[in-house]
Amino acid sequence: MSTSKTDMKQEEFKNIVEERPAVLKTLQRVAISSNPTPSMAVGVDDVILLSIVLPLTSYLVREIGFPWLSEVRKYSELWRLKVDAWIDEQYKQNGIDKDQAKLVGQALKEELENIKSTEDREVWKEVLKLLQSDND
Repeated sequence: MSTSKTDMKQEEFKNIVEERPAVLKTLQRVAISSNPTPSMAVGVDDVILLSIVLPLTSYLVREIGFPWLSEVRKYSELWRLKVDAWIDEQYKQNGIDKDQAKLVGQALKEELENIKSTEDREVWKEVLKLLQSDND
């Protein structure tokens, strides 16, 4: 599985996130809750956000989609398989912290599962379209 095909440039994804406050807030919560030494000040340039949260989100949103579009059991199993595969690949290629990445994956899953408003879901669908069009 090649990351070049599934990961857009970090700067491009960062721009997409910055332009959508609902997405940025979700990813900031992921970075805060998955940080072993949490800080309330997590900006879009935060190391955890840039090194793990953004690429993992980009990959998984394209590969799995959203929990509100799938059956829960199927979504959870697919999520687990894809997160583990992504973490293993990134560990081999980039030496990311596996434990940190697992915390990020779990926090991201929980955050996406808690998106209930139609408006926020539409924003995330828009992000998915942008991520998919990057690969066309």
